[in-house]
Amino acid sequence: MKRLQTILISLFFIFSCGVYFAQDAKDLVRQGKRAQNMGNTEEAIEIYNQAIDLEPDFTDAYTARAYSFGFRGDHDLAIQDYTKVIELDPNNADVYISRGS
Repeated sequence: MKRLQTILISLFFIFSCGVYFAQDAKDLVRQGKRAQNMGNTEEAIEIYNQAIDLEPDFTDAYTARAYSFGFRGDHDLAIQDYTKVIELDPNNADVYISRGS
């Protein structure tokens, strides 16, 4: 009986942690923006990378990462991300402006 209790408690812990840490790309972009706003550019970029890995066509993740790349002075990487957004969403006029800045 004690062993069954231990197993059930362990399973509960494992599954509750999995639900807590499971995030979608939108959540990750929000988390990345918070990190960027706090001055943690490297952390923000890593979080945006995770969002892109989860959802490779999510333009918000590329746009946010492009901003962070530009903020740290990596303009070539920023342009690459803005170009990717234009490929995915050619009607997004704001990205053309950001890419040209």
